[in-house]
Amino acid sequence: MKKLKIVIFGTGAYYNNRKEANVLKDSQVVAFLDNDPKKQGVLFEGATIIPPQAVKKIEFDYIVLMSIFADEMRIQLQEEGIAKEKILTFLQYEILNENLTRKKIVIFGTGKYYDNRKDSVCFQRYDIVAFLDNDQDKQGSMLEGIPILKPDIVSKLEVDYIVLMSIYEGAMKKQLLDLNISESKIITYGELVEIYRKEYHNSGIIPEEILIETENWQPLVSIIVPNYNHEKYLRERLESIYQQTYSKFEVILLDDCSTDKSRNILEEFARKYPKRTRTVFNNKNSGHVFLQWNKGLKLAKGNLIWIAESDDYCDTNFLEVMVDKFRQESVMLAFAKSEFVSEGKVIWTLEEYLHDLPNYDWNTPFVATANEIVANAFSLKNIVPNASSAVFRNIGKISDSVVELWEKLKLCGDWIFYLSLIRGGCISYTPETTNYYRVHVKSTSKIVQKNFDYYREQEEVSKFICRNYKVDLKIFEKEREILKQHYRDNNGFDVEMVDSYYRLDEIKNELSKRKPNILMCEFSFGLGGGETYPLYLANELKNQGWTVTIFDFNMEGFDEQIRKMLDIGVPLVRIKHMEQLADLIKIYGGEIIHSHHASVDCTVSDCLYYNPKIDCKQVITLHGMYEAISKENCRKSIEKIKRTCKKYIYIADKNLIPFEQAGILAACKDYFIKLPNGLPRTSLSKMDREDFGIESEAFVLCLVSRALPEKGWKEAVEAVEYAQLFTSRPIHLILLGAGEMYEKLKERGNPKIHVLGRVNNTRDYFCMSDMGVLPTYFKGESYPLVIIDSLMCGKPVIATNIAEIKNQLTDERGNLAGELIELVDGYVDYKKIAEIILKVAEDEDYYKILCERTSSAAKKFDISVITREYGEIYGKLIE
Repeated sequence: MKKLKIVIFGTGAYYNNRKEANVLKDSQVVAFLDNDPKKQGVLFEGATIIPPQAVKKIEFDYIVLMSIFADEMRIQLQEEGIAKEKILTFLQYEILNENLTRKKIVIFGTGKYYDNRKDSVCFQRYDIVAFLDNDQDKQGSMLEGIPILKPDIVSKLEVDYIVLMSIYEGAMKKQLLDLNISESKIITYGELVEIYRKEYHNSGIIPEEILIETENWQPLVSIIVPNYNHEKYLRERLESIYQQTYSKFEVILLDDCSTDKSRNILEEFARKYPKRTRTVFNNKNSGHVFLQWNKGLKLAKGNLIWIAESDDYCDTNFLEVMVDKFRQESVMLAFAKSEFVSEGKVIWTLEEYLHDLPNYDWNTPFVATANEIVANAFSLKNIVPNASSAVFRNIGKISDSVVELWEKLKLCGDWIFYLSLIRGGCISYTPETTNYYRVHVKSTSKIVQKNFDYYREQEEVSKFICRNYKVDLKIFEKEREILKQHYRDNNGFDVEMVDSYYRLDEIKNELSKRKPNILMCEFSFGLGGGETYPLYLANELKNQGWTVTIFDFNMEGFDEQIRKMLDIGVPLVRIKHMEQLADLIKIYGGEIIHSHHASVDCTVSDCLYYNPKIDCKQVITLHGMYEAISKENCRKSIEKIKRTCKKYIYIADKNLIPFEQAGILAACKDYFIKLPNGLPRTSLSKMDREDFGIESEAFVLCLVSRALPEKGWKEAVEAVEYAQLFTSRPIHLILLGAGEMYEKLKERGNPKIHVLGRVNNTRDYFCMSDMGVLPTYFKGESYPLVIIDSLMCGKPVIATNIAEIKNQLTDERGNLAGELIELVDGYVDYKKIAEIILKVAEDEDYYKILCERTSSAAKKFDISVITREYGEIYGKLIE
C-alpha cells in the first residue's frame, strides 16, 4: 500500500515520545509545523519545519496534531482554510491508519478452542477472511458469516497470518508446512496476542477471555470521606456520593478538626442517611492526611474502598462502573478518567496529563499487570493523580513500611501507597465514568512542586520501585531527564541542582534489597494440604514483604470457604486457558514459580521447557502425591519435572522414595531440601458444647480431613462407639470435612457422633474438644496440617504412626504430645484407637501431661520461621 503523506504539527515532547510508533514509521512525513519562528526553516527528523501559514503550499494527505494543545491547533488550521477532515489528532490518525492497513488472518480451527476466545480484543484488530477445518462436513459452510474451507486452499489466499486454534496445533502446523505454507505465517493464538500487544503498545494488557472472573459480584463498598475545611464544596461532594446508581455502600465521614462549618453539613447527611453513614470527628488536627486514610481503613467493613476526597465530585455511575472492574481477582486497584476543574470549568484532562506515556491508550478501558505498567509508566509519573478517581481492595490498613515513608512525604505518599497495593497484581483503568478533581491554586502539591522537596520525594518513589519492582534501571535515567525538564519549566536552567536531590546512585543501591517475584501455584481451591498450605505460605510471604501472586490452575473446582483463607492483599489469578501460562508468567514478572501438586508441577514444567526464554525458576514442594499415584504416572511425571525443577522441598522422608527409584535423588541430591509445614497462630472463638448437645463432662475428640475412607472416619466412629461400651463418661466425636464418608455417615443417627461437614473455623472446634484424632492410612499422607491445628490449640492428638506424624507430635524433649497407633497390614484397628481413648479419658493426670507437651511440640510449626527458610531458597536460586 502506498504510504500516506502527512504533516506533523508539533515538534516537542508529545511527538518525541511517539516518534517510534509504527503508524509514523509507515507514513511519509513531508513537513513539520511549529509556531516558534526560531524553529522554522530548520531541518528536523529529515523534514523541514515550516510555519502553519505555509502548509497550503505543499502536498499532503493529512495534518497530524501532536500536542496537548490540539484544539487550538485545529482552530488555527481551519482559519488558514484547511478542511477539517484533513486535520486529525494522533489517535485519530492511528485509527485511520489501522483501518487502512488491517492485517488479514485465517483461523485454523472452528471448535471450542476458538469459541472460548472469539470475543478477544485481538480479533477486533484483524480481519478474519476464512476458517480452516479438516472436517469435510463443515467445509463449504459458514461460521459467523465467514466461509469454512479445507486447508489445501489456504495457499491461494492473501493473508498475513494463519492462526492455529486447537490443542492439536503441532499436527496443524506440520500439515500447513507440508502444503508449502511459509513458517513465518503460521502462528499460535498466544503468539497473536503477543503480536497484538507489540503493535498496539499495550504493555502488560491482559485479554479479558484468558482469566476466570467472579460471578454474582455485588460487594459492599466503604466510602471514606476525609474532610478538612471544605465547607464550600462538601455538599456537592456528598450529593455525588449518595446519588450513586450502585447502592451497596457505607459512608464513613471523617473530619480532621475543621474550623469552618463542614461538620454541620456532615451531620446533616448523616441524619439524612443514618443506615449507611458513620461519622468520626477529631478534636485535634491529625497533621497528615494518611492518618485519616488509615483511620477510615480500620473502620471500613466493605470489600472495596473508595477514598472520596471532600472537595471533588463524580458521575453518578462512578461506583457501578468501578465495582465491575474487580470481577478479575488480580485487580487490586481501579481508577477512572479524571478531569481537572477550577471554578466550575475543566482546565485539563487525564489524557493531557498522561500524554507522555504512549504505551497505553487512555481512551480505552484496560487491565494491566503491575509488573508491566510500573516498568512502562507508573515509575515515571503517578498515573492516579487524584485519590477520588480510584477504588481499591480493602487490605485492612496501610502497611507500617508505607506509613513510615508517607510520614516524610507531602506529595508522593499516595503514589507509594498505590505502588505497594498493586504489587503482584493488576491495575484497571476506565474512561467509562469521570471523576472531577478540583485544583486549588494554593494546594500543597502546587507548592511542593516548586521547591526541592519535589525532587527529593521523587527519589523516594524511585527507591521504593527499585526495592519492590523488576524494572530496567534506565527508567530512572529517563525520570531524571523528566525532572530536569520540570525544573527548567519552574525554576530555570540550573538543572544540575536536580542531581543533588534525585540521586541515581542512591536509587540503584536499593536494588540489592529487592526480593524476587513469586508465583505460587494452586491445583484448585479445595480442602487438602497441597491446596491450603500454598495459601498460608503466600500470606506469610506477603507479610514479610515479598511480591507474591497466586496462580489458580482451576483443575478441580473452587471452594469459596477455602478462598477466604487467602489474604485479600495477595492477588489471585484464576487461569482459564493453560496455553496462556507462558504469557501470564511473563507479564506478571514471575522469577520463582512454586507448585505443590503433581499435575500442576508437570504443567509448569512443560511451559518452562517449551518456552526457554522465560527466565523463571521452578520450585516444587512434595506433599506426598507422587507416592500415591500409579508407578507409571509417577515415572512420567518425574521425567517431566526433572527438566526444569531447580529445588524440591520435601516435608516427609517418604516423599523421596519415588525420586530415589527414578535415580534422580542420587544424581541431584543438592536439589532436595527438607522443610516442615507450618501454620499461623490465629485468634480463637469460644464455642459452647451445649449448642451441640454435648455434656460439659464429656470427653470429646475432633477429626478434621477430607472425608475419604483412607482418612479413617469409619474407624474413628467405630472406636468411639466401642470405647463408650466400657466407660460411663460420655464420649463424643466431631467429624469435619466433605466427601464420600460425610455422605455415608451424616445419617448414622448416633447423637454422640457429630457429622458437621465443611467449616471454616476448625480450630474453634479443636478448642472445644479434648483431643484431635487422625487414624489415617492415606498413601499420600506426609505432614497433615490438622495435627498442627490441634497442637496450636493446646490439644494432644491420637494418630497413626505414618509419614512425619511422629515427628510432628514430638516435643523439644523427645516426648509425644499424643498417642500413636501402628498400622496392621496397611489398615487401622479401631479397637486400638478405643484403648487409647479410654486410657486418656479416664486418667486425668496423664491427659494433663499430654496437654502440657503441645506448646513445645507446636514451636517447630512457626510459619514465619519456615517462610524465611523458603525465602533463602528463592534468593539463592535468583543469585
